[in-house]
Amino acid sequence: MTIDKAKWRRPRVEDEAARKDRNVSVKYSLMPEDHPSKLPVCKAIFLKVLGVSKDRVSGVSRYYAEHATSRPENRGGAHKLAESKVKKT
Repeated sequence: MTIDKAKWRRPRVEDEAARKDRNVSVKYSLMPEDHPSKLPVCKAIFLKVLGVSKDRVSGVSRYYAEHATSRPENRGGAHKLAESKVKKT
């Protein structure tokens, strides 16, 4: 994915509450093994090939546009690892 900030926004004065702010522009491409460069594809093909949902892709692209880094790991896990190691020894 190539993620850029939107270069142009259409101003709409009426009904500000219903307006969706889309401030990210995404171009989808795949890198086949036998092809020397990126192969541009549509969003539907990109999602089907990778087997991910559209919400996951949009969340990742929005986060990357805002922070210029990948999303940090926030999954759960053993937070008391040091305590349990002490108890085991």
